[in-house]
Amino acid sequence: EAVVSTQSTGEHQLLTPFSPAPEEGSFLLPAPVMLLLCIRRCWDPEVLLRPLSHRFYKLTLQLLKRYAVWLQELPSSSEELQLVDVCKAVRDTTTLVTMVPSLVEEVVAGHIPSHNPQLVLQSCGEITDSISVLGEHVTHHVTEECCRAIEHAQSVPRLYRRTNREIPTEPLAYVSNLTEALESEIYNSCLPEPYKLDWCQRVTTTIISRYHGAVQEILVSLRKTEDSLAMLKRGRKGAQQANTTPANTDEDKIRMQLRLDVTSLGEKFAQMGIEKGEDYTSLLDLVSQGKR
Repeated sequence: EAVVSTQSTGEHQLLTPFSPAPEEGSFLLPAPVMLLLCIRRCWDPEVLLRPLSHRFYKLTLQLLKRYAVWLQELPSSSEELQLVDVCKAVRDTTTLVTMVPSLVEEVVAGHIPSHNPQLVLQSCGEITDSISVLGEHVTHHVTEECCRAIEHAQSVPRLYRRTNREIPTEPLAYVSNLTEALESEIYNSCLPEPYKLDWCQRVTTTIISRYHGAVQEILVSLRKTEDSLAMLKRGRKGAQQANTTPANTDEDKIRMQLRLDVTSLGEKFAQMGIEKGEDYTSLLDLVSQGKR
């Protein structure tokens, strides 16, 4: 009965994981709080059956395993799952795994003197490994949200072709959208710093890679347009036509705008302390080619 009661209590909390946590101070969600309470209950003198101590130790390991499985299944548990709740679960979990070994040692001491603490550490390792599943979930959703803004980069040529628009001096608004979700969902989240930096880096790498592809496509199109215009001019007679080329063509303005946009994106990453890496250097070199 004690085992069933303990398991039922833990299962109930895992079914309602994002209700407010008890005012413990250490956790944001109730699941880790109840896990620790369940472990203590297993070894409560009024519950523990000393001849079955090894069974209760097994139950303790099962509770830790169940928490690890819950983390792994969290991304698929609900369509309404909020990324902020996932970040809370990660923060709570990193706190939890630092507390479990000493708690188990405290409650088990005197009941199973020969217990193997490595089993508990192994269980904690499985819990920590489960965070990688959450990382994939969060970084995927944030990446897709950020990269939607890349579509607006494709409209840059239309802003300058045959519009007599002035030479650009500021980055376009879509650049801010490239990092908006990254800032709000990861950079400004409650994630522990190591996970925050790692996840930001993952998202940044993908943003730069996709943006590089979009910019390269635009520049290839510009080159084709310039080549076509050059052939057309060579086919015309007289030097007067050749001397009417403006100081800055529409294509020049498009390149200037892309340089401003790419530079602004790099500054945003720098403000967040994110390493831009060689991929960004390659992107910056790409938009700097042919600079006037």
